[in-house]
Amino acid sequence: FFFSSRRRHTRLQGDWVQTCALPICHRIDVAAESLAPPETGRNFALVIGIDSYSGVWPALDNAARDARAIAELLRDAYEFDDVRLLLNAEATRTNILSQFEWLIENVGQQDNVVVYYAGHGDYQERMRRGFWVPVDAASRSIIGYIPNSVIRDLIRSEEHTSELQSP
Repeated sequence: FFFSSRRRHTRLQGDWVQTCALPICHRIDVAAESLAPPETGRNFALVIGIDSYSGVWPALDNAARDARAIAELLRDAYEFDDVRLLLNAEATRTNILSQFEWLIENVGQQDNVVVYYAGHGDYQERMRRGFWVPVDAASRSIIGYIPNSVIRDLIRSEEHTSELQSP
């Protein structure tokens, strides 16, 4: 095991490390466990896709299909430990928020979470607020929506999350 960066060299020799910033070298004893790779956590996903809305919201064509494809990709290609999939009638306001509560209770500090939402959203200009529209939002009233700020707060409340990362 050997690193080199211009005039600095580090060599792993069994249970010790020799580090040199030429012309001086130091030998540092290290425990084997301190050289182990960092522990990786489990991978969780909450995937939501809604095509069939009730009330005033028009149907979408590919949201559920895309969500199903994302869930399969995460499960099969990336070997996610737990992929939670809510499609169409399952994606009620209550069920979506319940899944976030489940994540908060079950995700640990070393774990990773992906949240994917495909469905209608709404932006209220006067309020300067955006919302997810669950399948059971029957009107254009925000009463049945899920505010983006609530989603953000739920994600931040997870124990492992120190900073919200979004595209």
